Amino acid sequence: MQLFRALYAPLKHLIDDGKSLYKTADKIKLQDYTLGKILQQVRREQGGSDDAAKGTKAA
Repeated sequence: MQLFRALYAPLKHLIDDGKSLYKTADKIKLQDYTLGKILQQVRREQGGSDDAAKGTKAA
């Protein structure tokens, strides 16, 4: 749980910054700044699949 909290703090800042930047300028880009989307991107860059990001098993 401590690891999650340590990771969540900087992610929360990233999400808040992204939302404030794109709130009026780009509604499509605004949707990218949610916890789920950020975690998908992190998993993808770490070599995980989108299935892992969704919490499902790959066939």
